[in-house]
Amino acid sequence: MIRAAAVALGVACAACGTPWSAAAEPLAVGDAAPAGWSADAGTADDALLVVWALRSADVVTCATAAREIRHVQRAYAGRVRAMALTSGRDSALVGSFFRAERLARLSRRHLDEHAFQAETGGETAPTVYVVRDGVVVARLRADRQTLLAGRGADRLEFVLAALLAQA
Repeated sequence: MIRAAAVALGVACAACGTPWSAAAEPLAVGDAAPAGWSADAGTADDALLVVWALRSADVVTCATAAREIRHVQRAYAGRVRAMALTSGRDSALVGSFFRAERLARLSRRHLDEHAFQAETGGETAPTVYVVRDGVVVARLRADRQTLLAGRGADRLEFVLAALLAQA
């Protein structure tokens, strides 16, 4: 009985294309970043790009990476570009969130869920990626628990400083 339920669950997941399917592996350090990211953010190939990937539902939590993204825009203007990759049904909610967080000028690309999963490899939690020369060089979780614990995207400052020191 349990084996039959497990097989049915596996078939259902494979059929609907959830992030659990074998084809969907989240982007990892060393992976090529989707080509559209640099083009959409207007970055040169050798520039650092910070991509904040989140869904509409993620903007209603009390902890987001908005503070870190604002800091990147202010402290690294001209050396690091930032963009948001969003997904979900309510793009108006996301737009008002970005305005309220003083990120209205942040380059933003809104995708349907299927395209979002294709570009992030089925990532389920908000994530901040750092890209250099078209390759993911850092991947930081940006979900509520990680941010509140101080282990995620709030470490972005240290990652960027180290990468810029190498250049």
